[in-house]
Amino acid sequence: MRILNITFSIDNGAESSWVMYVKKNILSDDTYHSTLLRIHSDESTHPSYGVQFNFDTIEKLNAFKAQQLPLIYAALHKEFPNKWVMFETELEAILP
Repeated sequence: MRILNITFSIDNGAESSWVMYVKKNILSDDTYHSTLLRIHSDESTHPSYGVQFNFDTIEKLNAFKAQQLPLIYAALHKEFPNKWVMFETELEAILP
């Protein structure tokens, strides 16, 4: 299994709206299995979340990154301009 993990750091004032938007508009799509995770870290940092998308193959992950992910980022930029930053990590499950 391949996992695309996107870690987001969210502006404090946009956190609750951002979480609701992601749940309603991104994670509700049944096309792919996805999870929203709260990252617990130092209290002096911005709220952080991980969004994970699971895929059976690297080809499906790459297709998602090429076709769907730009649309997701564009929607987030439109709804929450300058209120978040992110980085992506690709993971491969080794054990079941």
